[in-house]
Amino acid sequence: MASPEFAELYSNQLPGFFSLNNQPVTVQDPTAAEFVGWREECGSTIRNSYQILSRGEPNLENELWRISAGVINGAITPADAAKEIQDGMDKWYTPAP
Repeated sequence: MASPEFAELYSNQLPGFFSLNNQPVTVQDPTAAEFVGWREECGSTIRNSYQILSRGEPNLENELWRISAGVINGAITPADAAKEIQDGMDKWYTPAP
């Protein structure tokens, strides 16, 4: 799973999911290739919502998926979405001072 071959397979067979492998990956879809190309212009970062902010309840990763879909589908406004996410985080997460 750490091979360049797997990274290429993963990136081409799961649209929107891209390997974090340090080896170059040939992505066949032009839009996806452009997206992956942005990694050449910036440093890697951790995935805050997944690695840190999904440890409590409500789970931020799951909430972001749910709330984002609501915004995209017009079921909730961006401002209400932000408030709902913040209210959920305030239930358990206190950032370091």
